[in-house]
Amino acid sequence: MVNLELYRTFISIYREGTISKAAISVEITQPAASQQLASLEKSLKTKLFERTPRQMVPTDMGHELYTKISDSFDWIDQVSKNFSHTSDKQTLFTIGTPLEFYHDRLLPLLTSLPFRCHFVFGSTQALAQMLEDNRLDAMIATHKIRTPNLIHHDIFTESFWLVAPNDLEIPKNYSRSWLIKQRWISYDAKLSIIRKYFKTIYNIKPAIAPILITPNLHTILKSVENGIGMSVLPDYICKNSIIEKRVTLVHKPKIAISNTLYFVYKSMKKESLLVKEFLKHL
Repeated sequence: MVNLELYRTFISIYREGTISKAAISVEITQPAASQQLASLEKSLKTKLFERTPRQMVPTDMGHELYTKISDSFDWIDQVSKNFSHTSDKQTLFTIGTPLEFYHDRLLPLLTSLPFRCHFVFGSTQALAQMLEDNRLDAMIATHKIRTPNLIHHDIFTESFWLVAPNDLEIPKNYSRSWLIKQRWISYDAKLSIIRKYFKTIYNIKPAIAPILITPNLHTILKSVENGIGMSVLPDYICKNSIIEKRVTLVHKPKIAISNTLYFVYKSMKKESLLVKEFLKHL
């Protein structure tokens, strides 16, 4: 009879990278984990890992075995959770997301989710590392992540508009040189959103020294409302402020300057019931 615990320990070693971390994950001692791996390698008559001082490096056969069995074990674990005495609402799903997207787009969805959520806020780069380290079940990314074994679903497209304080006198036919001389508020020091606007509209990289840098779109909007400067913001962030005349819409490009957001998870999670359920609600 096949001993499934040997394979479960193998999967944990593969994911954690060391026997000590894997032992904690599957709740056995380190010697027991080492013994189970040795027993599996003996039964399969092949070496699954190269032992190094710092980590366990999968062999080609180790990679192949993991690819063949990991999804099945994840599916079994998920089914077991759903049929256990614990209710679905007690199941915890950990997802990373930009704070602004959570506030404006995800909050309305939460009452309909049949499980608990733990949201982690951060940049796509920081969240991608957490996903890689298995500290997240999934994440919302502002761009595609160039890492193998990730599945991306495009879920939302944001368009960018140029907005300014209400008290700023804007010439009817303003020039790009006039724009560049204004007080600007940027999301980051690289002026990533502002540069995208100027590149698309004027095909230039503007020499702008922002008056304020703040990595929060809601803070940028509030700063524009308070007359600090102008900025380029996603439509879903600034639309209500424009309608309520708290900021001035300077330019809504006819050819949309847009960006796609993605729901991202590891391929090993593709059969996860939580992943499927969350994606269904997006």
